[in-house]
Amino acid sequence: MSCLSRLNRVLALIVLCGLAVDAVADSRVLIVDLFLNDQHQGDTFVLQDETGSFFVAESHLREWEIIHPWPSAITFRDENYYPLNGFAGSNAELEQRTLELRVTMPAKLMPQRTVDLARSTIQPTIEDFGAYLDYDLNWLSNNSTGQRSIYSLLQPVVFGAFGNVTSKLSYRNNSNGTFYDDFDSANGLKVLELTYTRDDPAQMRSLRIGDVITFPGTQGRALRLGGIQLATNFATQPTFIRYPLPSFFGETSVPTALDVYINGQLRRSEEVEAGRYVLEDIPAINGAGQMQIVARDALGRQQVFAQDFYLSTELLREGLSEYSFNLGALREEYGLENFRYGDIAGTANWRYGWREDLTVEGHGEFTDGLGMLGGSFQYAAKFGGTIAAGVAASHGDSGTGNRWQVGYRQQASVLSYSLDVSGTSRDFSLVGSQVPLPKLQLLASAGKNFYEFGSIGMSVVHQTFYEDADRMIFSASHSKTFRNFLSLSAFVSVVNAKNNDFTAGIRFSIPFGDYHSAGGGVSASRESSRLEAEVRRSLPIGSGYGYHLGVSASDSSFVDAGVILQNEIGRYTADVRSSENSGTVWQVGSSGSIAYLSGMTKPTRQIRDAFAVVNVGGLEGVRVYAENQEVGRTDANGQLFVPGLRPYLGNQLRIELDDLPLNARVGNISTRAAPFYRSGVVVNFDVSMATNVLLRAVMPDGSPLPEGAVARVSHSDEHFPVGMDGKLYLQGIDRSSGVEIRWNGSVCDIDVPYPAEGAVITRMGDIVCEPRLGQ
Repeated sequence: MSCLSRLNRVLALIVLCGLAVDAVADSRVLIVDLFLNDQHQGDTFVLQDETGSFFVAESHLREWEIIHPWPSAITFRDENYYPLNGFAGSNAELEQRTLELRVTMPAKLMPQRTVDLARSTIQPTIEDFGAYLDYDLNWLSNNSTGQRSIYSLLQPVVFGAFGNVTSKLSYRNNSNGTFYDDFDSANGLKVLELTYTRDDPAQMRSLRIGDVITFPGTQGRALRLGGIQLATNFATQPTFIRYPLPSFFGETSVPTALDVYINGQLRRSEEVEAGRYVLEDIPAINGAGQMQIVARDALGRQQVFAQDFYLSTELLREGLSEYSFNLGALREEYGLENFRYGDIAGTANWRYGWREDLTVEGHGEFTDGLGMLGGSFQYAAKFGGTIAAGVAASHGDSGTGNRWQVGYRQQASVLSYSLDVSGTSRDFSLVGSQVPLPKLQLLASAGKNFYEFGSIGMSVVHQTFYEDADRMIFSASHSKTFRNFLSLSAFVSVVNAKNNDFTAGIRFSIPFGDYHSAGGGVSASRESSRLEAEVRRSLPIGSGYGYHLGVSASDSSFVDAGVILQNEIGRYTADVRSSENSGTVWQVGSSGSIAYLSGMTKPTRQIRDAFAVVNVGGLEGVRVYAENQEVGRTDANGQLFVPGLRPYLGNQLRIELDDLPLNARVGNISTRAAPFYRSGVVVNFDVSMATNVLLRAVMPDGSPLPEGAVARVSHSDEHFPVGMDGKLYLQGIDRSSGVEIRWNGSVCDIDVPYPAEGAVITRMGDIVCEPRLGQ
C-alpha cells in the first residue's frame, strides 16, 4: 500500500469520524482495503466494536449477494451495518500494518447459480410468400424385355406466414413391354400426399390438415390418414433436449473456471461466480458414462470431481409432455388411386416425464368395429439401463384380445445389450393391420467394442404364431478399421423358417483422398455365391462430378457403371447395368428444383427441406459458403440460391472477402439463417460499392484548408480529416453528396461531382470550399 493511499485514508477517516462520533459511540470507523474470499474489493468503510467484531454496510452485502437471513444490524449514518461474525461460517481478520481486512464467506451464504449447458438456438424466420418444386425425372430402358419407362416424383411447396402447403406427386408411363402389365393402374399422374402444415416453434407443436402419418407409440402402428393432426414437434427446436441429461451440483467461495469432460473428452468450459452452482443439461452421449468436472478457482487451486451417469433417449425430461392426436379416414390404395379413403379412424398418443427416471405413456385408437387402449412406461434403473413394460387390450368384431411386453436395455461404450419379450392373444387387433401378430416374440441383441480388436454385434429374433410356422433369425457381425485406412467387416446370418437359409460373407472398404474409395467383398448362401468389387468417386458438396464402376462374378454376373454431374441448378445421372440374366438396362435421370422467393425465380439444386436466397449487393462471381463448404457463386444480379439448409437451425452462410472489389464497403461477411421447415429466407449481406475520391479542398482565394479540419459527407455519420496542403480523402460519395468542413468555429461547404464508374479512387484536383454566410 502506498504512503499516498494511506494518507488519503487517514484524512477521510478524520472527516468521517468528526461527522459521526455521536452516532456510534462504542464503535470505531475504519477505511480498509477489503478482500472477500481473497478477491480484492477495494477501499471500504467498516465499523469495529469494542469486542473486535467488524460490521459492513448493507449495500456491500447486497453487492456480494449474501443470502438471507442476516443477523441484527446497527445504524450508522442512516445505513444498516451488519456484524460479519453473525454469519455462520464467516471470518474476518485485520492486518494492522497494511489495513487489509480479509473476509471469508462460505459458499452456502452465496446464491445458487444455474448454468444451462444446452446449446441455444436462434429465432427462425419465414418470408411472406414463396414456392418451390423439387423434381426427380428418370428414363429407363431394358433391352431384354423391351420395357421403356418414364417415371418422376414431384414435390411442390407453397409457403408463407400462413404455414406451408405441400404435395407429393408421382408420374409413371410404362410402355412397349409386358413386365408391368399387371400394374397399369400405377401409370399416369398420382397424388400421393396433399397437406397443409403450420408449425409453432414457441410451443414445439404442429398442426397438419390433409394426408398425415400418425405416431404409433410403443403400442400401435403408424397409419396413413386423410384428416387432421395436432402433435408435438420437437424438430421445431432442434437444440432442445427432450430427454434428461446429467446435472452437477457444486459450490465455490471465489469465481471458478469449470471444464466439463464426458468419458475423457472436453465438452464445455464455463465460468461461475462465488456461491453454489448447478450445471444443467450437460451434453452427454446415450448410455452409461462418466462425467468429470475440473474446477480451477481464482486462487489457482484445482479440484477434480467424478460422477457416473446413465442417459436414455427413451425418457422425457420431468414435466415434459409429448402428444399426437389424429382424426380422419384411412388412406387406401396408396400410390395407385388418387384421394381414396376408407373408414373413419382416430388415434391418440401421450407421453409424460413423470420423473427424471420415469416416463409414462398412454395410447388409444379406433375405427369402425375396433377399439384399442394401452399403456406403458420406461424407467431408468439406478444400477444402469432402462426397463420398459406395457399392456394393451382391444375389442372388435373378432372379439377381445390383449398384448403385453417387457424389455431391458443397457448401453455403454464397451458393452451394450437389449432384451424385449412380448405376447399377443389370438383376438388382439390393431387398426389398419392386416398382418398376423406373433403369439410370442423375443428380440435380443448385444454388441461389444474391443477397440484395437474391433467390435462385434449379434442379434436374435424368435417368433411363434397361432397359424403360421415359427420363425428364427440369427445374425452376427465383426468389423475393424486398420490405421484409419482399411475397413473390414464379416457377417453371418441364419434363417430358420418355412424356407431355411444361411448367408456369410466379408466386405472391405479403402478410402483414397477426400473423394475416392474402393470396396468389395465375397458372400455365399445355400443357393449361390458372389464376388464383387467397386471403385467410386463421391460427389462434392458444390459443383463437380462423381462416378462408380462395379463388377460382380456370381450366378448372375454383371457390370455396373455410372456417372453423376452436379452444378448450381441440378444433378444429372447416367447408369448402365449389364447382366447375363436381365440383359442391358440403361437409366438416365435429372433432379433439381425451381424456386420463387422475393420476386426471384431460379432453377437450383434440390431444396428438400429449406433454402436461402443470398444477396451480395449486386456483385457477380462472389463465392458463397454454407457451413464452410463452397456452394456456388453469385449470378449477374449478385444472387445465389442455397438449397439443402437445415430448418430451425442456425445455418452458417459466408461470402468470400477476396472476391469483393477493393472499393466495396462490407458490413458483414458471415451470418446465420434459420428458415422454417419447407420454406426459404432472404439473406442480405451488407455489401455496397463505395465511391471514393481524393481532392484538395481550397478556399476561394486558392489557399488550402487548414490541416486537422473535419469533413462530413451528407447523409453519413462518418468524419474525414483534412490532411496537409488541404488533401482530403472521402468515401461513400453519391450523386447528391454535399460535404461540410469545420475547423476552429469556421464552416464551409463543397459540392463533389459524382465520379465516373470504374476507378477505385478518383482524383478530383482542387475544389473550392464556399464559406457559409454568417460564419
